[in-house]
Amino acid sequence: MLACLVPSAFSEKHPFDILVVDDSEIGRKLTSHHLRSLGYAPAEAADGFEAVRMTAQRLYELIFMDLRMPGMDGRETLLRIFKEWRGPRRPFVIALTAEILDEERRQCIEVGMVGFLTKPCEPQNLIEAIGNLRKTPGAPALVAESPRAQEDWEQASVVNPAALRALRILPGAKKPTLLEELFETFCRETPQTLIELSKVAEAKDWPHVRRLLHQLTGNFDILGAPRMARLCRACSAVAKEAELSGSDASLPRLLEDFEPNFKALLGELEKWVKPSAVS
Repeated sequence: MLACLVPSAFSEKHPFDILVVDDSEIGRKLTSHHLRSLGYAPAEAADGFEAVRMTAQRLYELIFMDLRMPGMDGRETLLRIFKEWRGPRRPFVIALTAEILDEERRQCIEVGMVGFLTKPCEPQNLIEAIGNLRKTPGAPALVAESPRAQEDWEQASVVNPAALRALRILPGAKKPTLLEELFETFCRETPQTLIELSKVAEAKDWPHVRRLLHQLTGNFDILGAPRMARLCRACSAVAKEAELSGSDASLPRLLEDFEPNFKALLGELEKWVKPSAVS
């Protein structure tokens, strides 16, 4: 049954005090919106440090944890939380990630994460993950999908109408619509991230480059922007290779493609957030 039809019934059957940890405001808003549609009242933390402070003050039962965050990543955050935990039972922790490598998955399981959700997560995925937690304690609640294809980003569409239409009619969305809220955050957040990306790429700080690209990828996926998401994945692959070999010959050219394609995306998204947008 769809979550929107029985929000209180689902949260009453699977009661949890929930914390969402994600350095992307867009990601936090979407995950929290889906959880509220299920009847929960999630708290939010913008980074690992804030999550550690909040869990020291309140014993959350379920934590959705972004893996790649600045300063302290999801794995390090969880180690700190568990080290300082004072409750009788440690919380369930489910990783949120745009993509995950096998080695990262192994490390997450080793530190105590019980499952993985691919961002942007869908309500049905949250239902399955939460519903399975108490059935199979210690086992993965849901495995993240394989990374999406990086190839042929230029052939991808600027926007995905189905994804945008879903954001406009999501259960529980009120005026301003969730799409409008996410778009406002996106316009405020993304230009600064792109400026920072350019700077760290010029400095050849590849781990920082990949972290920013990971955040951008998740945000573009959420906003139904397949071309920009694929471009980010292509850049991330080059940055990973540069980190290993020292060769970044194709990255500057790829980064040059960000500005015109980002402007094209904004133009298309603006059509969808206006009242007279595409039906």
